[in-house]
Amino acid sequence: RRGLSVSVVFNYLSALTQTNEVPHQIPLKVVDVGGNVTLHCPRSNEAGDFFYWHRQPLGHMLQIVVSLVLGKEKFSEQFNNNRFKFTPGDSQYSLTIKDIIKEDEATYFCQSGTAYFQSFSTGIYLAVNGKLCYVTTYIYS
Repeated sequence: RRGLSVSVVFNYLSALTQTNEVPHQIPLKVVDVGGNVTLHCPRSNEAGDFFYWHRQPLGHMLQIVVSLVLGKEKFSEQFNNNRFKFTPGDSQYSLTIKDIIKEDEATYFCQSGTAYFQSFSTGIYLAVNGKLCYVTTYIYS
């Protein structure tokens, strides 16, 4: 019994240590409004048949930009335009954003794996220099 309780305490302390790890810092990439940027995500040898580029604007939920599932590429509706280009490669996946607008500012993540296990491998905060454009909408009745 004594060995069992020592084992339980050790396992509990090990779990606490794992949750107290220092989180990885996300690098910053600064671009100007109207510019272009290409974000890269390394492709591991264990890469499965599932890959996603996500973005998360500050204060918003995570959004899928593009997915590559079983070899089929699919952009989410709001990113399915000529400003966003996905390029799968042998060693990396790339996401190019053209004609940057202020609303492109967000943290971008890539996720890959199999149907049973997936993980995030890269994150980058894209900061956009430039003025925010406001659109005024008038409703007449």
